[in-house]
Amino acid sequence: MKATFGIEGTCNAWKVTRAETPEAWVQELLDEGKLVWKKDVVGVFIGPTASIGKAGVVTQVILGKTGGGSFATPVKAYVGQWLILNANGEFRGISEKEFKKVYHLV
Repeated sequence: MKATFGIEGTCNAWKVTRAETPEAWVQELLDEGKLVWKKDVVGVFIGPTASIGKAGVVTQVILGKTGGGSFATPVKAYVGQWLILNANGEFRGISEKEFKKVYHLV
């Protein structure tokens, strides 16, 4: 689904559920191996590191625009939460309450 936020912001949004087929953009990222689905969690997958899969941790690498370095932050969305993909390619996992407060489905 498409959602809007702020004055002119748009993003892709998917309410994580096991009851239905994921949105097309989510399925495409799952097929490409860019997202992983483990039990009740969907998250961003970076690299073929075995330890990431064993630990059940999924991370997104964010590079600074100044080239000053990078850091990893966990990006997860549990069943009942929303997975957001912003126009700049960043993922977020947020609660239903936060989604209703900030985003509007179009």
